[in-house]
Amino acid sequence: MRRPSLRIGFLQAVVLQTLQQLSAGSNGQISKILKSNGIRRTNANIWTTLSRLQNRNFIQSAMDTSPRPRRGGRPERIYTLTKKGLTTVQNALTAVDRFR
Repeated sequence: MRRPSLRIGFLQAVVLQTLQQLSAGSNGQISKILKSNGIRRTNANIWTTLSRLQNRNFIQSAMDTSPRPRRGGRPERIYTLTKKGLTTVQNALTAVDRFR
């Protein structure tokens, strides 16, 4: 039986690293941090990446039901790293460091 690949793409690695720095974050928070670092992606790109990472059990999500004035009071999905996601982002950073 073939083992699932733990390889991740650039955007996936950056999103995982951003979540590692934030501890927990929403699509909007992640997008804002990426843009401040010169990585311009649409919210749809980031949402798709978050969905794929969640399907691979690198992250988990929960709804934050506290009122959000900027979102018209709508709940917001908050993402956090899993243990597998933390290991993956650390391995990716180690691999990058080897090439420096």
